[in-house]
Amino acid sequence: MMDHELEGAFFRDIPQQLIIDLGKSVFDSYKVAISHCKQNLAREQAHDTSPHYLRAHIEDKCQKTARKYPNVWSVPKLNKKKNAYHTEIMSRKVVLTISAVDKPNQFVRPANFRSSLAKGSQLKLELGIENDNIPDDLKLYALLLHGLSQVDKPYFINIAFPHPEGYYVHNFSLLKMFPELMPICLDPIEEITPVKPKFKEIAPNKENDVLG
Repeated sequence: MMDHELEGAFFRDIPQQLIIDLGKSVFDSYKVAISHCKQNLAREQAHDTSPHYLRAHIEDKCQKTARKYPNVWSVPKLNKKKNAYHTEIMSRKVVLTISAVDKPNQFVRPANFRSSLAKGSQLKLELGIENDNIPDDLKLYALLLHGLSQVDKPYFINIAFPHPEGYYVHNFSLLKMFPELMPICLDPIEEITPVKPKFKEIAPNKENDVLG
């Protein structure tokens, strides 16, 4: 699929307003979670704890946001090692998970559930299957990516479509697409340069997805 075809397939099944609301949920979580840690913990403990608390706050708020929309389901899923949950936001033909990365074009770290979701959809969708003809058991897999700025706000919020071989088939900025989200970020968003890092196979018993 071409970039515009991926975006089209995505937004034909996921309401744009839901994606805007998820972006706002991410911003609200940054403000609340990081401020809470700074106000209630010593600097060193706040530094170590805030990524975990932020992840939990984002997952919880995005789950609640998604459940307000008809024909959208938000489900916490336990990983194979049974030591951490992740959120899957699903429509009939799309599944979305959430990850923190340092830069918009940085590929997410390996996790069994992400690898399985990407292998189940992106390879076949790249061949040009039209959205209306996607089988019900085949979903387009997308990531909601976010990352921290210097001032307790997300520096970027992106939607990316991961390829099983370790790069993004397409990656676009929600802050550029939806101007109403721009005031929440103070810094300009850097241009995304496609990267194809080496893909490492993941042993089934090595998953540990605590930080998203």
